[in-house]
Amino acid sequence: MLSLLSRLSLVSRLLLVVNKVFFFFSESTQRTIALPKLILAAKRSAIEDFLILAVDYKGDNSDVIHPHGLYFGFSSPIIGASVERVQQIKAITSWDDELDDLDENFLCALMENVQLNEDSYEVGCPEKIASMESFHWSISVAERVGRYEKNASLISDEALIKEFKRVEGGANYYLYQTSSPRYSLSWEKFKEDARRVLLGNSAWSSVFDSIVSDVETNNSKATVSISVYNLADIVFSLANVFAKEDARFMPRLQLIVTYAEAVTVYTGYIVWSGREVRVEAEQWIRESFNSIEEYFIRRHFGEQFECDDEALRNINLVSIVAQVSKSGGREETSFLCVRNEKVVSLSVSNHSFYSVSDFCSRHRGFGIALSNCIAKVAPHWVG
Repeated sequence: MLSLLSRLSLVSRLLLVVNKVFFFFSESTQRTIALPKLILAAKRSAIEDFLILAVDYKGDNSDVIHPHGLYFGFSSPIIGASVERVQQIKAITSWDDELDDLDENFLCALMENVQLNEDSYEVGCPEKIASMESFHWSISVAERVGRYEKNASLISDEALIKEFKRVEGGANYYLYQTSSPRYSLSWEKFKEDARRVLLGNSAWSSVFDSIVSDVETNNSKATVSISVYNLADIVFSLANVFAKEDARFMPRLQLIVTYAEAVTVYTGYIVWSGREVRVEAEQWIRESFNSIEEYFIRRHFGEQFECDDEALRNINLVSIVAQVSKSGGREETSFLCVRNEKVVSLSVSNHSFYSVSDFCSRHRGFGIALSNCIAKVAPHWVG
């Protein structure tokens, strides 16, 4: 079995910044000539991971005089970057630490470096690209650069276009959002939204509260980004892992706190303690939800989250958060978990956890029994 420790790293997820920029052209040939120039300008502006969409008007409105466009979006180069790299970026751009959104520095640098002979340009946002489709604009991916290009086999063009259109926010089980205590109204909503999605996972909820409390008290100028997916339904999640080898429904969490000269990444995991599970799958559901019928009733009404912590404990699964901090060229890693209702930090060298994949490999009999149990009521889960 592989230890989770070998999988920890300070690599930020690809997340497009909110502000993007449109360049419009009267002729498609202008756009063809402009594309390589835009790529070169982006690289000169210290932007490493970026996307360029091509947009074309297909409607019959004669008022549209610039029917061809390039839409530029990028993932923040400073999130997860070393202090040395951030200093390098500041040195090659006209950096302004007073901007409300530091990523605006990159758009400013891009506009300084780019010369496309475009007919028009404007700053875009997710709502803009989403509305264009309804007004007869076609959208395609023109170029993927950096990790977007390297991950082409994992992230489709269609998924990236959806990411372009995504407005910050989420649903009851997922959230992508960025905020800072500097903006009191959005900060309060940020905390409220995150706590709603984290319901059912008391450990992650406690760690989140601890982090935001520390930011408010000691680092009020910090920026906090969250990416969380939490069904709080370990029965459903494990049924898909065992029956279909599909881990997409497992909970996941990432918090990135960016300070003036440092960054800390918090990554939430559901892990296995390493202790063998002695209970049968059907008995596990009964002990966690009183009965199989009650589990499905709770799930129907969206109340299964109330029992999810106990369901995890009953099969020796644990919710933890890995903390990786970088400051002044130093990197520190630790585990955060909840003991006696308090968030505690555990030394990486003294604690080993195992992945859900390790858990499933070691408990194949449990997985078969769980699939058979679920198939009696919801065969489509495991079919």
